[in-house]
Amino acid sequence: AERRLRVAYLSRDLRHHSVQYFLLPILSHHDHAAFEIVCYSDNKQADEVTELFKVHADRWVECDGWSDEELAGRIRRDGIDLLIDLGGHTDRNRLPVLARRPAPLQIGYLGYPSTTGVSTIDYRISDRWIDPEPPDPQILRRKRRCGCNTVTFAMRRSPSHRKSVHCLLTAWGESHLVR
Repeated sequence: AERRLRVAYLSRDLRHHSVQYFLLPILSHHDHAAFEIVCYSDNKQADEVTELFKVHADRWVECDGWSDEELAGRIRRDGIDLLIDLGGHTDRNRLPVLARRPAPLQIGYLGYPSTTGVSTIDYRISDRWIDPEPPDPQILRRKRRCGCNTVTFAMRRSPSHRKSVHCLLTAWGESHLVR
């Protein structure tokens, strides 16, 4: 009998973070008869959203504080077929793990909207909204550009549970006021 394909997600944001709105819909629709889903959580800030992620994983690995070599070794020992990095060049990223090629196929997705330049990342999932035409030849290398939207979004709760506010301070690199 053939074994299930082992698909792993590597992220430090499997918690109350914007990643939840995009990744939970994907995880909730995986076919667990065909795919074994493994999540490598590189963050000790577990919360109620972390528990939602855990429900959709066949295996959950807490790897915060592990060296890049330790984590790459664990991914190899786990026999991961496809490793999906959700961080790219974001804070405390694990690109050095992907540089060690712990999985035969490695993909960048979601957390970083451009190429990382890491040669061991085989593909980057993208679409016409993330990478509008004409495609940049520097970014085109090994990119899978889908005709559909590759970024799902689902609110966990209705915004109606929140009290009304007159203004909202946000942070897009600096303070902004949204009215």
